[in-house]
Amino acid sequence: MKLRQEKKKNGNESLVLKNVNENIDNNNINDTNLTLNMYVNKTHFLQSDYDKMIGKLFNISFSYSLQSKKPVGSNSFFSLLFIFLSRGLKALFRANHDAETDELTQLLNRRAFTKHLEATQLEAEKTGFSVSALFIDIDHFKRINDAFGHDIGDLTLRALAKLIRECSPGPFAKICRWGGEEIVLLLPRSSSEDARKIADTILKSVRKMRIDVYGREVISATVSIGIATYDPNVANPDFNLIDAADTRA
Repeated sequence: MKLRQEKKKNGNESLVLKNVNENIDNNNINDTNLTLNMYVNKTHFLQSDYDKMIGKLFNISFSYSLQSKKPVGSNSFFSLLFIFLSRGLKALFRANHDAETDELTQLLNRRAFTKHLEATQLEAEKTGFSVSALFIDIDHFKRINDAFGHDIGDLTLRALAKLIRECSPGPFAKICRWGGEEIVLLLPRSSSEDARKIADTILKSVRKMRIDVYGREVISATVSIGIATYDPNVANPDFNLIDAADTRA
């Protein structure tokens, strides 16, 4: 299946499955070819819209042409169409996941996270609720890489990412590998006090975290966490939430 990403003039992104040609050969359909063009428009919704938009995050339209050496009944046609749509959607979601995910940690990458950050801050300005961020930095990460190798460094990053996911307060919190050994946790509708409680939970969990070095020894790691809160009712328009959290880490 061929999958490409297009950006329209209005700013919406469209993932397009073009000219999906496959032959299906089973007991019901023989020598049948379906060409399917499927267009999927992605729209980014604000947090407050999520509960209303379940099942509507993607707007899908498609066209098709069908060629067969034998007549194809309606049941066989819809079975064939279902197969193509299933394969197409799987390819779409896989491509979308890969485009937005950091390969090592399986967290959001910086580009995808920035979109969530912009949407969350727009929602804050609309609703008046504050937004907090934790900037989490592994202490002396270079020493871990130098002493034990980059594989153990990568293992430490994956372990920390898993730990932060487990400490994350809910589905609207977004976690990003910001760069190197830096991870950002975005907390919509959270006060500075809420953020401090989550930071304390992460710090306590990290103290218990142990990394097995090839079965020979076990090492631990520590992190520094910077906390910043954006209050749309009092914040300076030039306030940068992530930079503010970074300077306090």
